[in-house]
Amino acid sequence: MTKPVNVLEMDAILYTLECTGERDIWSERVMLMNAAEGDGVYMIWDGYAFRYERCDVPGDDG
Repeated sequence: MTKPVNVLEMDAILYTLECTGERDIWSERVMLMNAAEGDGVYMIWDGYAFRYERCDVPGDDG
């Protein structure tokens, strides 16, 4: 995930995904946004939206 850009008036950041496969290299734009309720995040790109729960960061005592 590279090239982060803040999304105006939203608690979200737009990134460029740079991925590689067996013989392919491709990039996509993706937005990560905090959920309005709870402790989750949304990952949104080109027709897809996924909600993930945050996980604890090792060594982070809050």
